[in-house]
Amino acid sequence: MIALRTIIVSLAVGLLVTVLASLVPALRATRIAPIMALHEGHTTAPTRGRGRLVVATVLCLVGGLGIALGLFGGQSGGGAAATLGTGAVAVFLGVALFSPQLVRPIAALVGKPLERVAGMTGRLARENAIRNPARTAVTAAALMVGVALVAFVSIFAAGLRGSIDRAVDRSFAGDLTVVDKSGFGETPAAVADVVRGVAGVRAVSSVRFSEAKLVGRKNTTSVTGIDPATIADTYKLSWKEGSDATLKTLGPGDILADVGFSDSVKTGERLSLLTAAGKRVSYVVRGVLDEGHDFGLLGGGLVVPNSRMALDFDARDDSFVFLRFADGANAAATRRAIDSMLATRFPDVETQDRKQVKDQQAGQINQLLYLIYALLALSVIVSLFGIVVTLALSIFERTRELGLLRAIGASRRQVKRIVRLEAVITSLIGALLGLVLGVLFALVISRPLAEEGFRLTFPLGTLLALVAGAAAAGVLASLWPARRAARLDVLEALAYE
Repeated sequence: MIALRTIIVSLAVGLLVTVLASLVPALRATRIAPIMALHEGHTTAPTRGRGRLVVATVLCLVGGLGIALGLFGGQSGGGAAATLGTGAVAVFLGVALFSPQLVRPIAALVGKPLERVAGMTGRLARENAIRNPARTAVTAAALMVGVALVAFVSIFAAGLRGSIDRAVDRSFAGDLTVVDKSGFGETPAAVADVVRGVAGVRAVSSVRFSEAKLVGRKNTTSVTGIDPATIADTYKLSWKEGSDATLKTLGPGDILADVGFSDSVKTGERLSLLTAAGKRVSYVVRGVLDEGHDFGLLGGGLVVPNSRMALDFDARDDSFVFLRFADGANAAATRRAIDSMLATRFPDVETQDRKQVKDQQAGQINQLLYLIYALLALSVIVSLFGIVVTLALSIFERTRELGLLRAIGASRRQVKRIVRLEAVITSLIGALLGLVLGVLFALVISRPLAEEGFRLTFPLGTLLALVAGAAAAGVLASLWPARRAARLDVLEALAYE
């Protein structure tokens, strides 16, 4: 159900944005000299004031400061996100205001190769694109924003997938993992007991998850339940204080902390927790893990024995189960036996090897990625309409010029090519600016995450496809304007003025 408030706010925001967008054009319209306005086909010269550059520089500096405060200012999650978002918007606006100064060099960069391929039509298209740098920059701005966001999301997702893959390869010491088929549910606790009895299985270790609040603090922390006797056989733990031998001495009132939970936690410290089940419990820290710096499975919170998870947190089912085969066991036969048993008694769970675990994680990331792509596609569609309108206006202003081209021998096909290449150059200007911004944001955001094991990865294929897609979008946007330009009547075009 859509609330009336949603409709009212949407209309109000749309109206406000439209009015704000009209302020600068309205101001410029009032400054046109009447005698110049009487000249048919007259176009105003592009503005070259220093005020634009000053405002652009200030916005970029303020945006950079906002991003730095959001990343390193020690703010909470919501506050940091708001500061980052405000800084990113300021940087976008600053680059958009500065972009008219970048139109000529970027047009030369992307237009020279087109000129070599298309000849004179490519040169005319490049010169038309830089005739009014401010208009070209504004047209490319919408595409710049969309490409920047897509590039940032693609780079971040690629780095996340790569980081998770490395963490699985480094930490997963088992042979199989038993998980719910949906990827989001839990597996019954009886699964571990049944699998443990299959011939060829050496170790079985269950993992559970819950949350708790440390008494005296506002935020909650994640709590992971493990089997202390078997976890070391199936998962490689990293220790800051303690070792795998600490697991064997872990009692019912003991707990492990992670450095990602708090740098001040030390061995021997007593922690009072309010569990998700509403119980107030007390544990003694017997070891400190170093999982939080490597995308570890147990990173960022507290670790307790599964026996305490059931009693104190009411977490009685497993999130997943690690398996390790016995030495010399037939891996394929053992897995078939496990799969057969699960299909009969627990049809909602399945086994996954290391590659399948990584593929599942990548699949979950891709699902979110595709959703974001679908939303960002709307900004690309808006930018296409902007290119269409700009080209249509440009053709109207150059009616006599196009008539002269036809009169001296230019064919309709050549006129279409000029318009198409102009659209391609405009699109590539927006794409390259957006690509640079997307890479810059990815570099900035990845810096604090590097301590958590995040490794930045650049998907070159995706980024190149993004640039090619922008060029194709320019061609698509130019179809109607190019057809209109080619169908101009030569005599009427020459008599335009």
